[in-house]
Order: sequence, then structure tokens, then C-alpha cells
Amino acid sequence: MRGRAIATILALVALAGCADDDDASNPATTAPDATTTTSAAPTTTIELPEPVLEERRCDPERFADVPDEVTYECSWLVVPERRDAFDGDVLRLAVTVLHSTASDPLPDPVVYLSGGPGGAGGSPRYWSQTPMIEQRDVIVYDQRGTGASEPDMECPEMEAAVLEVFGDAASYEQEAALVRSGVEACRDRLTDEGVDLEAFSTPASASDLADLRVALGYDEWNLLGVSYGTRLAQETLRSHPEGIRSVVLDSTYPTDEASVSQTVEGAQRALDQLATGCAADDECATTHGDLGEALEEIIARYDETPHRSTIDLGDDGGEIDIAITGSDIVAGLFTAMYDTELIEVLPTFATALTSEAGGGALIDQVAIQGIPRVNGLAEGMALSTNCSDGAPVLRDDPAVDDELLADPGRWSSLVTVFSTAFCEAWLGEDAVGVDESFAEPVTAGLPVLVLSGTYDPVTSTPEAQRVADALPNATFVTFDGIGHGVWDVVPCATDLLLAYLDDPATDLDTSCAAAVPPPDFG
Repeated sequence: MRGRAIATILALVALAGCADDDDASNPATTAPDATTTTSAAPTTTIELPEPVLEERRCDPERFADVPDEVTYECSWLVVPERRDAFDGDVLRLAVTVLHSTASDPLPDPVVYLSGGPGGAGGSPRYWSQTPMIEQRDVIVYDQRGTGASEPDMECPEMEAAVLEVFGDAASYEQEAALVRSGVEACRDRLTDEGVDLEAFSTPASASDLADLRVALGYDEWNLLGVSYGTRLAQETLRSHPEGIRSVVLDSTYPTDEASVSQTVEGAQRALDQLATGCAADDECATTHGDLGEALEEIIARYDETPHRSTIDLGDDGGEIDIAITGSDIVAGLFTAMYDTELIEVLPTFATALTSEAGGGALIDQVAIQGIPRVNGLAEGMALSTNCSDGAPVLRDDPAVDDELLADPGRWSSLVTVFSTAFCEAWLGEDAVGVDESFAEPVTAGLPVLVLSGTYDPVTSTPEAQRVADALPNATFVTFDGIGHGVWDVVPCATDLLLAYLDDPATDLDTSCAAAVPPPDFG
């Protein structure tokens, strides 16, 4: 548990997927024969190609630990880059189908929708060992712009800037300008390579997902979305409901969230929850005192005198200098609360940072293991998607984040890497973004299971409840003491998921959720 705490505590970016390193070449530029017609507007008819799969080599290293009894296939899904203005340019999405171990598998697979945005589909080894595969195929794929899919939307320019931010205790304005320069450099490079930055959004990915079901030949399937994947699931449920048997929303990202302010509010709510939880635990309260006061002391101490050191990242970057401030630690605590096991050690970590000896050695170890994980998402895909998706909300209130961005205080490290803070730099002033209807609640009547953890710092329980309330056939389940990502963390959540997949129309007995204990801060 301690090792996991050290590995994650100072990561400043949200969930990262595991990219599939299968053979990758330059993005395809010629579409298959156009055979179907859809209407992009009442007066415009655009010829779009049929969904098509191409053979893709499965990288042996990526599948080395997949159990022998699990067979699998790799392919490319070829999709239009722009469906609203198709000119023949296409993208290739990396797809893996892990076949069920059942002798007579059920016909409706589970397709995993990864988080981020910018996270890849995940480890074949992990998905080959999940309980779903005992009954159904499991499909994992890299969304457009992520993982092994083409084009590659990672931004090494932005990643380098973020590492430089770790290396110096500069002002917020200087650090934000540094990251912005990385954003602009990545934008220029991708644009020069012919990538259309406005082609990446959740509605575009929802159309990809609908094409994937058709191309794979499944009549029905089940959507499992986690974090950003829940936003993709919601939009697919709204715009492409055909073939969807059931939907699971785990750690729900509403379609009308776009501002930095909303993220900061959720982060503060989570830190308050941590302090409240510790205060309610007699042993934690006695040992660690008031965590709210401790956090104030930590921020003041490390902002006044940052922890400076030289650490060795080995193959991930060699020796680098670090300068960790109070706002860096706040961002690290926020991200650590994603992980339920890490939540339990955070009071101990806070106490170490407030001790006379300080937590310098611990911070070094955290940084050695955490910094290489900071830049795990495809930053370009995250920027394009968050900025396009957020356009309706940000257009409605363009000044929503002005005050926070001008003076973020303790949230400066978190704000520095937040996508929508750079939308103008990334897409330009004239970017249109998605349709206004994207920000409206999804009200589809299909069965939906909504799971939420009360300690989740980024997709809060109140927001998940709001999404569930708009869905007339939703079952909403909360788990006290759980962070971000629920279904595979506690047996109750896994059992509920499996029961729901067996019969989405069933009246689930969710009583086991109330028996999940609060965090053990001992």
C-alpha cells in the first residue's frame, strides 16, 4: 500500500491508460469506398464510408501475460476524421477483442470506454482476467488520438514543460506561461503534420464507437465507462442508442462540466471529506489531529520554503532537480484521492510533512515514482476534447474562470495543467466546438447503472446523482470511503455490475453498498 502511495501522490494529471504499442505507421489519408450516406445538416448530404476493420498485428510483448485460455484479435477501425466535413481523410483506431473463456459465450460483449480524456484502452492482461470475460467477450480500444491509434496526439512539448515546472518554484504566472508555450508548440507541430485539432470531441468519438459495433458485427453490446468514459457513454446513449443493451457509468463526468472552477470546487470538497472522515475516526483524530489545519500548515511551510532536491528518474529522465511547493502538494493530495487505498495513508503523509524533521525524504521517493506518471495522457486529445466539449458552457459564461485563473492560490499547480485554461491557445478564438445540445442532460430510457465513491475528488457523488436523476431507468449506488473508479475496487460493486449485466432490467439489491466500511486511517 505504501508503495502505491509513493507512486501516485504527486501526480498532477488525471487517469492514464496503457497505450497499445502494436505496429503504428503514419495516419491513413485515403478512405475506403464510400457506400453509405448520412445527413450532416438538413441541406447537406455527405458521403461517408462504411465502418471497416483492417488487420493489425498484436504486439507479443503486450499480450505476453494474457492467460492461454483467452484468445484475442487485433485490428484497426478506419473512421472519417471529420464526419461533418468529410474530405477523404481517415483515422485508424487500435482495437482488441478478448474472447470469452465460456464454451458458449453470451452474444453481447462489454466494451470499455477509457478515462481521461486521453487515456488508452488499457492492459490486455488486466482485461483478460476480469470476471466479465467468463461470460462475454471484452473489447478494449484506443479512442481517436490515444494510445496506438493514429494520429498520435501526445504532446512531448507540454510534458517537458510540466517537468520543468517541477524543477523550479517559479510564480504561477511564469509556470502557466511555460506550460502554455508547450501547448502552443504541440499545436503548431500537430497542425503542420496535418492533424485537424477540431476533429477530436466526444460526439466524434461516440460516432466512432457506433461504427465499431457495426464493424465487429455485434447486434448488441454493453458500455462500461469509467471517468471520462462515462461522458462518452452518455453521448453514445443519446446520439447512437442503437445496439446498446446496457450502460454502466462509474465515476460520472457530466456533459455540462467544463470550467476549471468546477474542478477546484470538487477538489476542495474531497479534501474537506478527508478531514471530516479523519475527525470521525477516533484513532485518526487522536494521531493526526485536524487535517484541515495541517493542510494550511503544509501549504504555508512549502510555499515559503520549497523542498529542493536532485532525484534520479533512471530511464524516465535521468537526474533532475525538483522544487516542491505547497500548491504542488495540494495537487498531489487531490490526485492521490483517486485511489481508495491511498486515501487511508494520506493523514500519515500529512503528519510527516508537518513534523519538525519534515517529509523531504518521503517527497523525494514520491517524486521518483510519481513524476514519470505525470505525463501519461495524450495531452493533445485531452485539450481538443475538453475544449470542444466545453464550448457550450464556456460560451454561455466566458468569464466563469477569470477570477480563479487570475489568482488560483493553493490551486495553482492544478490549474496550470488544466485543459480548458488553454482552449484559446489550442483551438484559436474562432473554434466552434460541439453543438449546444451536448451540455443538456441525457434522458434516454435504457437501463443505466451509476456507481460513485464519496471520496472521489474529480467526479463527485452529487454530480453523479444529478446525472442519474435525469435518466428515467437508472440505478444509483454510492460507496462510502471509495475514491475514483468503483466497479473493481470492492466486491460489492463488482457483484452489482455482474448482476446488472446478467439482467439490466432486474431490480438490483444494492444493500451491500451500505456495508462497505469507511477508510481505515489506522
